[in-house]
Amino acid sequence: MRRVTLASAIVALLVGSSASLGQSSRGTNSSPPSAEAWDRVKLAVALESAKGEGPRFYRSVRCWLAQATGNAASRPSSLVEIEGDLTAPREFPDGTAVHIHGDVSAPLRIGQNSEAVIGGSLAKGGSVASSGITVIYIHGDLNGTVSLTSMTYLAVRGNVRGEIQTGTPVLFLRVGGDLEGAVHPKEKAAALYVSVRGHAAAAVLRAIDSHHYIQFNAAVAASDLPPGIHPLWSGPFGGFIAVEGADPVTSALR
Repeated sequence: MRRVTLASAIVALLVGSSASLGQSSRGTNSSPPSAEAWDRVKLAVALESAKGEGPRFYRSVRCWLAQATGNAASRPSSLVEIEGDLTAPREFPDGTAVHIHGDVSAPLRIGQNSEAVIGGSLAKGGSVASSGITVIYIHGDLNGTVSLTSMTYLAVRGNVRGEIQTGTPVLFLRVGGDLEGAVHPKEKAAALYVSVRGHAAAAVLRAIDSHHYIQFNAAVAASDLPPGIHPLWSGPFGGFIAVEGADPVTSALR
């Protein structure tokens, strides 16, 4: 039996193979992202999965560890890998891990207990809709629409300029860039926890708060709000907004 140490598995994951497991298809993109680019996506997803709150990308990381260690017995069978862009509508059943190496410019629908990893951006006109507990990672920007019905962990490495329709009971939203788009309930407002490593304007945060989420907490790196802890506009009992630093533009004008 081959013995694999934790260190060797991690190293292999970082430099991992781009070979496909489960179902595999090539998108219409004539120049799919490189293996090195997809390895960066894999690492980013693994880092998100190492955090403590909310559901995680267990199927995806398990798949990549199976690739790295050569342990085919541990790989999930419910994997669909698209080696390029998604330009036509696709729908996948419950419990599927969907890996798209490029951009999504068409409707994508995933079911209960599913994962979606998008190596590019969610383009304007593209959408991701889920019908249950899901985890979604977008390595680029979110310019289209994400429509949710249940507990979801949504991580966007780039900017959010599109629309996010939140489900119940909770959405964990992580934004690596700026939050500029619309976030609102699909049906009923529940709990919303937001982390923004870029900029989020007071007007954007106030628009979210206007939907009266049961709990709305936001941690923001930069804003036109001053650094500090701020109550919500809707009242002091539904959450807070914590701003780490000042807006570089407005600070320069003071």
